[in-house]
Amino acid sequence: MKRELVAVVLAGGEGKRFWPLTTDKNLFPFFGKTFFEQAVVLALPKEISRIVVVANELNAPVFEAFKFSVPHEVVIQKSAQGMADAMLSASPRLQGVSLLVVIADDLTESSTLESVVDKAQSSDVFGVLPGWKSKTYFPGGYLVLDGDKVKSIMEKPGKGNEPSSYVYISGQYFRESDLLLRALKEISSDRDDVYELALTTLMKKETFVMATYQGRFASLKYPWHILDVMNLMFAQLKSYRGTNVVVRDNVVIEGPVWLEDNVKIFENTKIVGPCYIGKNTVIGN
Repeated sequence: MKRELVAVVLAGGEGKRFWPLTTDKNLFPFFGKTFFEQAVVLALPKEISRIVVVANELNAPVFEAFKFSVPHEVVIQKSAQGMADAMLSASPRLQGVSLLVVIADDLTESSTLESVVDKAQSSDVFGVLPGWKSKTYFPGGYLVLDGDKVKSIMEKPGKGNEPSSYVYISGQYFRESDLLLRALKEISSDRDDVYELALTTLMKKETFVMATYQGRFASLKYPWHILDVMNLMFAQLKSYRGTNVVVRDNVVIEGPVWLEDNVKIFENTKIVGPCYIGKNTVIGN
């Protein structure tokens, strides 16, 4: 029997590493939208029927006000104790469904989550993990592979100890939520790796495969990662002209340039893309 597919979005982290910027990293503005809108709202696949956002006490009211194309609800994670705790905080709302686990501070190209769901629905596997091939050491969970089958996860193995080149990222699919939640409850660890240990335990009984991701990837954890996010977004930028845009004589526009509504560009200006110009901007001569 086909199960309901629910997206559980993990956005409850405190973001202490984002200091000295005081804005919640999920709500930091990029190209006229919050990072959350860019990384999550615009990327969710059409197969999702319901969304559960795991938030903290400060950002929960903002997420409650967000508009999605499907019903959503917000659960508050009392304290930032990792992915496993976040999932268990939302467990009453995740019973008897299939899950797509979305890490709110991961940004990939827009088709990534859709490709994970497509792979899951075209095969008879328990889990699909998107694996990003990192060119340099990345402090995340590395996949131990046998072909495209995932045998276990090594969390932050240290440079030189990576079991493969692939790190699991946002968009993990699980066919049966109850088995995942039970594994999360039964595992304990002194490290912040309960989630990875629970998945490794499930891999001994269930089949997990990797959906290879070779596109651009950015994770918004530290302030300087803003530059990585902007580079990814600029790489996908297309030319656009909103309403009431005024472009005067002798203006040269090269490359992809996004002009929001009510932009005014005066004479003898040259704009070289990729470039985003927000609403009501005046570029003087």
